[in-house]
Amino acid sequence: MLGKPVYFLDIYNLWRFPDSMKTPLGWIGYRYDPSFASFVKVQIEAAEKKIRARQTDSITINAIAKMPQAYYNFISENSGLPSKIMISVFNKFGWIKDYDTPLTIQQVAQSRFQFTFYPQLGKGNYYLLFTIGSGLYNSTHNSEKIKLVVE
Repeated sequence: MLGKPVYFLDIYNLWRFPDSMKTPLGWIGYRYDPSFASFVKVQIEAAEKKIRARQTDSITINAIAKMPQAYYNFISENSGLPSKIMISVFNKFGWIKDYDTPLTIQQVAQSRFQFTFYPQLGKGNYYLLFTIGSGLYNSTHNSEKIKLVVE
């Protein structure tokens, strides 16, 4: 479906949609997209599987993106793709926050990359996930869990 025309429907954040319809299950927002771009098959593999840090430490993650050739070709041929690469932080109760990266989908697709950030988290056990957002679509989970222990 990458690059193909689609209708996107969702029950959440209806403000994102130019139109909606009432169904027996509730309201559904929908939008036509002439060129669908989702990066669900882009997998970011971090060199670090477990990170230990103090509360004031910065964290650096080294990674590489792997994807099917069709995704690589699509990303390479469409330089203006709206994408947002983030690192999401979770604990045993769920999502805590997202950290934006300055990386673009084109940079990630081309080579190994590195990202440094200050998580500013309390002591505890967390896990990190790379996520990629595309325009107004829901972000996709694009990595395995990276364990983070803050001491």
